[in-house]
Amino acid sequence: MSASATNRRVLRNLDHLKQGTNQKFLNKLRPSYAQSTPAYVQPKDRVAFWNIVPGDTVKLRTGAVGHDDEGRPIRGEGIVTTVDRTTNRLFLRDLDDQHKLAPKNIKHVIPRLVDPEAGEEKGYSGNVMSVPRPVHYSKVMLKVPNTNSYASRIVRSKPFYDRHKGMFLWKRFAIVKATDEESIRSGQVVKKVEVPWPKVPERRRPFQITHADGRTVEEETWVPWVPEDPVLLPMRKPRTTPVREALAAERKTVWDAKLAELRAKAHDLTLSTPAGAHSYAGFVRTENVRPPPIAQGA
Repeated sequence: MSASATNRRVLRNLDHLKQGTNQKFLNKLRPSYAQSTPAYVQPKDRVAFWNIVPGDTVKLRTGAVGHDDEGRPIRGEGIVTTVDRTTNRLFLRDLDDQHKLAPKNIKHVIPRLVDPEAGEEKGYSGNVMSVPRPVHYSKVMLKVPNTNSYASRIVRSKPFYDRHKGMFLWKRFAIVKATDEESIRSGQVVKKVEVPWPKVPERRRPFQITHADGRTVEEETWVPWVPEDPVLLPMRKPRTTPVREALAAERKTVWDAKLAELRAKAHDLTLSTPAGAHSYAGFVRTENVRPPPIAQGA
């Protein structure tokens, strides 16, 4: 399975139509029997809008996965699990344990011990295993849900890009054979039926200890604040000592005396009108004053 395969049911962009770096000359020096990558598909030959997505039930148009009691071939059938838009291929899984009709390949693997602790007493596992075989997009028929009919051809409406959902949207219609009554009534051998897109299965989250039930979630536990809330109370005064209080008082006294001296000096240096300035007011010459010290806590 290539790295470009995906199991998404929606189409977000058209990046699979770009050239990319995986071109047909990438592995030209490797022999054909040693190549494990699929054949390169030109961007112009790739399907832009897929009408078959993971979750659909399809049936192979040709080939056989077995034969019945009368010797008639049994066509492969399964549920789409993965699509590869760069190579126009898809992978299938079995419908159920009673209908194992999905095409598979045999892959050789290294045998392993059945029980490593017991050693070789219990033997080894097999050296082959079954892996899904890729099927081309054009070799499958889409099954109409809730019916036993398969589409001989699929048509679609004009796709448009939904910016809100971030994906392309369009409708798909299956061309199926009409019944005898419908043919007599309408005069047509085939009819067009709209095929709904498969729904994504719901993922149920396992209950854990950290989860709460609905009653606990719906319970109202919020309490409005009040003015007496400790968050809104004023901050406590900083802690101090008598020694620091006395030192702060002494510094404040010195500061007050210096401030009074500077104010008196500034008052004496104030000139009403300098000489030759006519009516221009004078200037007050002051000095930079530092704020008083604050007592710090221990």
